[in-house]
Amino acid sequence: LLNEVGLDNTENLYPHQLSGGQQQRVAIARALAFKPKLLLMDEPFGALDSKTKTSLHKLLLQLFQKHKMSILFVTHDINEAILLGDRVYTLDSLEKNFHIPTTVDFVRPRSTELIYSNKFQNISKSLMELI
Repeated sequence: LLNEVGLDNTENLYPHQLSGGQQQRVAIARALAFKPKLLLMDEPFGALDSKTKTSLHKLLLQLFQKHKMSILFVTHDINEAILLGDRVYTLDSLEKNFHIPTTVDFVRPRSTELIYSNKFQNISKSLMELI
């Protein structure tokens, strides 16, 4: 699993020797070890720099294709939600209610380059208006 998440030759390192992105990769590998049908991820990439975050987006898209598991991904990053998700639920900050989910119907496998498309930007704009 370490190879699968891009952590070749790190098996002898201690947690404090790993970067934040590497620690997230370990967390993903640890979850995959149980062969879950559902992976729960709560703001897993929130504290990462943009380059590392993009790298982990690519990894998660690949793992989704390979393992065909459902992923419940909580994030404050709308573009991240659109890129990774098939349905995006937004929460009304005033009344604490969920809006009707927005369907994201981009074909899979997906590329991170998708964020530059007009359709992606239109979905992002409509979700921003909801919140």
